[in-house]
Amino acid sequence: MQGKYTGGSGKESPVKVPPVGAKVTNKVTAEERKELLSRNPVNVHNSSVDKFGESGIISGRGSGKKPYISENHTYEKIGEIDFSDKKAIARSLQEFEHKYIDSDIEHCRVFCPNGEVYEVHGDRFRVNTDLLGDKMEGSINEHNHVIGESQYSFSWEDLESSAKDKSYISMAYDEKFRYSMTFPDTELTEDIVYEAYKRAENSVGNDLKFYPERIPIGDEQHERIKRACKELGIKYSRVPR
Repeated sequence: MQGKYTGGSGKESPVKVPPVGAKVTNKVTAEERKELLSRNPVNVHNSSVDKFGESGIISGRGSGKKPYISENHTYEKIGEIDFSDKKAIARSLQEFEHKYIDSDIEHCRVFCPNGEVYEVHGDRFRVNTDLLGDKMEGSINEHNHVIGESQYSFSWEDLESSAKDKSYISMAYDEKFRYSMTFPDTELTEDIVYEAYKRAENSVGNDLKFYPERIPIGDEQHERIKRACKELGIKYSRVPR
C-alpha cells in the first residue's frame, strides 16, 4: 500500500569510581554484568529470556526506573504501511505521539519491514517489545516515557533491547525531548553492548567526580547513552520537542 496507513483502536546503579592513580581496566566481570542486568528484573509470561542465562531478564524498553514489567503487557496489529514511505511513517508517528500525549502507561508503535504496524502496550515504567519476537528485526519503532518518569534520555533497557532485537531505528519521547538511535549494519552482540555501556557508565562517573562541569545537571544518563552509542557506531540524537 503506497503511503497508506490504516490506524486502529488504541485505547541508576551507583557508579564505582577508581581512586586516583588506580589502574583502570575495561574488562567486565560476570558479577558486574549480572549486577547491571539484575537492577531491573522483570516477570512476563510468553516472552523470551536473555541469552546471558544468569539474570532471567526479559527485554523491555522503558524509563528504567522501576524493577518489574507487569504481566498484562499486550500487543495488537493496527494496520499496514509502505515501509519505504518515510513521510507516511512520520505522519503515523505524529498521530502516535498525539494519541498517547498524556498516557499514564508506556506504548510502542512498531513498523515492520513487511509493512505490518503494531502497538505494544505496557505499564508505567516499561513496554515489553519482546512480545513481537522476530517482527522487531529491522523495524522502525517509537515508545513514550510517561510524564514525570523520564531520565530525559534512553535508558539502559532501551539500548539493550533495541540492539538485541536488531531494530533499524529506535525512537522515544517524553515531555521535553525526542530521542533516536539508528543502528549500523554490523551485529552488536549483547556482550559488546553491555561492555560499551559499562565503559560509558564508568567514564561518566569519573567526570562527575573529577570534572563535574563537563556534564550539565540531569544529563548523566544522556551522557552514558551518548558515549556508549558513539563507541558502538550507533547514530544517536536528542532534540527538544
